[in-house]
Formats: sequence, structure tokens, C-alpha cells
Amino acid sequence: MQVFATRLLYPAIQRSANRSFYTTSCATNRFLRYGSLKQSSCAFPALPGLRNHNLNLMRVSCLSYKSDQAIVKYLDQEIEVESEALANLPSIKNFDSKIRGTCVEFHRKVNNESIKVTMDINDNVESSVDYEEEMDDSPAANDISFYPVFSIEIKKASGDTLHFQCSIDEVSSPEYPFGVNEMYVVPKGGDEKLVYNTNVENLDEEFYNVIYDSLKARGIDNNFATDLQEFNHIFEHSEYYKFLQTVRDFFKADE
Repeated sequence: MQVFATRLLYPAIQRSANRSFYTTSCATNRFLRYGSLKQSSCAFPALPGLRNHNLNLMRVSCLSYKSDQAIVKYLDQEIEVESEALANLPSIKNFDSKIRGTCVEFHRKVNNESIKVTMDINDNVESSVDYEEEMDDSPAANDISFYPVFSIEIKKASGDTLHFQCSIDEVSSPEYPFGVNEMYVVPKGGDEKLVYNTNVENLDEEFYNVIYDSLKARGIDNNFATDLQEFNHIFEHSEYYKFLQTVRDFFKADE
């Protein structure tokens, strides 16, 4: 009778043990990771499918690790090269600067006006010049140039603010070192999203010129445009250098 009872219980025990091997993959992986199957005195052998599954995971992990090593090695070389071109940020005459992430603000006061110029290097526009055709013997010939897009705010003591959207590109000239693209006025307490915005380049040429002259009189002139372009180039490169370091450190973290 005792033998008969044991024969009845054995299939139930076997089914229960088999189900334990087919639970969630997470539980199985934990079981494998701690070496429980290798050292277990369980009467039931480890399932071949589970061993193959674990082996495949090890292969993927090894492949990923080698790929990460290649990325880290490449970025180490790039960081070393890019570090040679790092430079200190220049100052812009008559303007104070404030950096917040990729955004830079330049401030100054003229008489009863507050002037703010804002530039974000994420808004930079890549040059459309074909560098393979324009390449020469100058050191800068192989550089990719990015031109800044920036805004100007001129705020009166009354609270009214005149806004400009401007840009610098490869067609800028000494006469027009930057382009004035858009213009609008926000009254004190007003919402800039609700005011009329006009494309300045489509205005009368005389109107465009007097607007340009008014900006030059406030210090936003040829020298400012030259300094801003230099600041943009150095700042963009420094942020790119930090970006390479951040990506390298990401892949290096689990080594």
C-alpha cells in the first residue's frame, strides 16, 4: 500500500518540479545566475532548453560589451583630437553674458533701454557651402561652419518691448553683417503670441535700412556680429566636446 501511494505521488511531484522550471524567465535566470542548478541535489536534470537560452544571453552580453568597448575606444580618440581645438570663450564688448545650458544671453543698458540678445547653439544653421569644392590651404577650410540664429529684445522704461529675429550666414557682408528676419512689438503686459509679426526683408528697403541703423546705434553692429560668430563657434565646439565625453562615459559606465 505504501509503494502504491508513492507511485501515485511521484508523477505529481515530477509535474510540480517541471512547472518550477517553466516559470518566468526572470526566476529562471536568477536560478541560473546563483548556480543553483549546478549545485542542486534535485533528482530532475536541468532542461537543455534553459541551458541554451542562458548561453545565448551570455553571447549577446559579450557581443554588446565588445561593441561598447569599440565605441569607448573611438570616442577616446575623438576627444583627444577635439581637445586640441578648445579655447576660452571671448567676451563681447559692452555686453555681459549669461550661459544657461546651450543658451547664451547678452545684456546691456543704453540710456533708458534694456537690450538683450539671446542665442541657442541648438538653433545653429549649418553652412550650405560645399566644402569639397571650396577647400583650400587655410586651416579653417576643413571646418564645418555653423551660423547663429539669435533674437534681440529692446525694452523701454515704459515696459514696451521691440523684438527682432536675426541670423548670420555665409552671405553676410560688412554692410549687412547679419540679417534681420522678423520684427514685432509687444506692449507692456501684452502676449507676444497675439501681436502682429512681420517679415522685415519684405519691407521697403529704406525702412529696412533705418531699422538696421537703429540697431547699430545700440551696439549691435559689425563688431558685435563678428564677436558673436566667434563666440558661437567656440561655444558650440566646447559643447560638442562635452557631448563626446558624456556619450563615452555612458558606454564606459558598466565596464
